[in-house]
Amino acid sequence: MRNRSLFKQPEYSLFYLQFMEDKPHEGNQTWQHLSQTQEYKAWSGYAFENICLKHIPQIKKALGFASFRKQPIPENILC
Repeated sequence: MRNRSLFKQPEYSLFYLQFMEDKPHEGNQTWQHLSQTQEYKAWSGYAFENICLKHIPQIKKALGFASFRKQPIPENILC
């Protein structure tokens, strides 16, 4: 394994274990086929959400929302 530090990232570890480890990978179309499966689409959504949740302050800053404070949503809106 060339870069073990990647395995310290849960998203990459889940990807590797689910899609790479002990799986046959042959030909130029492997990635294109994999990226069209429902299993991959579900994983990529999960990984994207987790990365966003881990980086909320950075995302808020990049979007110009860093100075806004979080306020509770009034209960009557959550119908």
